[in-house]
Amino acid sequence: MGRRSRKKKNQYRKSNISPVTMLRPRLDGLLGNEDLATRDDDWIKKDLDAVFKNIKPTQFLPALALAYNSAPQTVQHRLSEVIPSWLTEHDYHTTLVQIIQKNQIGMAERAQIKTWLEATGQDLSTIEARIKAQTPFYRAYVYEDEFGSQGMILILWHTNTRQTKLQGLSFLIDYNPPWEGAIKDGWKLPIGSFRDVKTKVLDFWRQKSGEELQSISGEEAKIKLFTCLNKNLSESIKLPKDLIAISDVFWKYVPCLPDTEKAPSFTPQDFEFLSKHGESPEKINHFERNVGRRVRMDDGKELIVMGADDERNFWT
Repeated sequence: MGRRSRKKKNQYRKSNISPVTMLRPRLDGLLGNEDLATRDDDWIKKDLDAVFKNIKPTQFLPALALAYNSAPQTVQHRLSEVIPSWLTEHDYHTTLVQIIQKNQIGMAERAQIKTWLEATGQDLSTIEARIKAQTPFYRAYVYEDEFGSQGMILILWHTNTRQTKLQGLSFLIDYNPPWEGAIKDGWKLPIGSFRDVKTKVLDFWRQKSGEELQSISGEEAKIKLFTCLNKNLSESIKLPKDLIAISDVFWKYVPCLPDTEKAPSFTPQDFEFLSKHGESPEKINHFERNVGRRVRMDDGKELIVMGADDERNFWT
C-alpha cells in the first residue's frame, strides 16, 4: 500500500472518532484547571464553545453539569457567574428545560441544571408542574419474602395518551451474598389493559405466592430501584441480559418516576458500564440453582447451602 493510500486511510479513521467520545475528558481538563477562575467572561465562553463544537446541546449540557460538580470550588464559583449568560446567549436554557422534562438524567445533573435555570430566570414551579402532568407513571408495587431474602419491584406506566393501556417492568432483588440487594433479573411486561394487568399480573402473583403485592409511591419505587442498582455497582455484578436488552424501555419510563432527592444517582453512563462490566448474574443464578448458594443468617454469619432449592427457583 502506497503512502498516499495509507494517508487517506488514516484520515478516514480519524474522521470516524465522534467528538462525544472525548467530551468528558476535555471538559475535565478545562474545568479542572484552576486558572480558569482567573479568566474573563469572554475567554471562558469561547473555551466552552470550542469544547462543544459539533456536539448536540442535549449531549453536552448534562455532561457540563456533571463536570461542573467535579470542578474545584474556585472554578465552580467563577462558572456560576458566567454560565447563566452563556446559556441565554445561545438559547440553551430552552434545551435545559427539555432535558429536565424528559427526566433522563441523574440527580446530580438535574440539581445543577435546575440551579442554572433559576439563574436564567426560568420558573421551576411551572416546569415541575408540566413534568408531573405529563408523566406516564401509573403505579408501583413491591414484595419481600418473610425472611428478608428475596424481593421484587413492579413499575407500571401508561403507554397511550388516553391512558387505557399499561406496560411494566419487573425487577428481582436478592439480599443474600453475593448480591447484597442487587438486581438479579429484570424483564418487561407486555402492553395490556387494566383488566389484563389485574388478572395476569396482580391476581396471578397472589395465586402463585399466596400474598398480595404491596402498593408503594413512585418516589419510594425510585429510591428502592436506584438503591438496588447502586448495589450492582458496589458489588460488581453486571446487569441481567434481559434488562440490558430493554435499556431503551428502561430509560424511556423509569426516569419518569416522581423526582425525589432521597433517590441515589443512577445515570445512563452507570447503566452502560454495568452492561459491560461485572460478574455475570446468569452465571451466579446457574450456580445457585444447581450447586449451592450463600445465605446470611440472623446473626450476620454466612451459611453455604448445597443442592438445588425448589423454593428459591420460584423466584428465578
